[in-house]
Amino acid sequence: MKTYYRSVVQKMASSNYKPDLVIGLLRGGAEMAVNFSHYFAVPCEIIKWQLRDGDGTDHEHLKEIIKNNRHANILIVDDLCDTGASFQEIDTVISSEEFLGDVMYAVCIENMDNDFSIDYSARQISRNVDEQWFVFPCESWWL
Repeated sequence: MKTYYRSVVQKMASSNYKPDLVIGLLRGGAEMAVNFSHYFAVPCEIIKWQLRDGDGTDHEHLKEIIKNNRHANILIVDDLCDTGASFQEIDTVISSEEFLGDVMYAVCIENMDNDFSIDYSARQISRNVDEQWFVFPCESWWL
């Protein structure tokens, strides 16, 4: 994971990008958000956004964050962008608010066969070519 994080941060540095706020998606993006928050020395927020194996999303929390950071450069992170559905829904919520800042999206692994454009990723895959399943360290650290 540290290698993925470093790769994403290096890509951000080469494009002179620095966020004012990092938002991580529960569960996979929480650790990444905390690490990036420390690296960039900016605040961190964690939001509940679990479409596949969770019990929903927290639109109101996201709207509150956007309202309180209306002009910020916001970086939204997660471990994996598979279908892009979570990011698309988040983008729709942000677009419905009076947000005047910029939003960037970063992940460790990006499935290139989705309809959402990720700004920064460490690794790109094609689920159409390889349907491998990823088990991240936070999912099995006790084994």
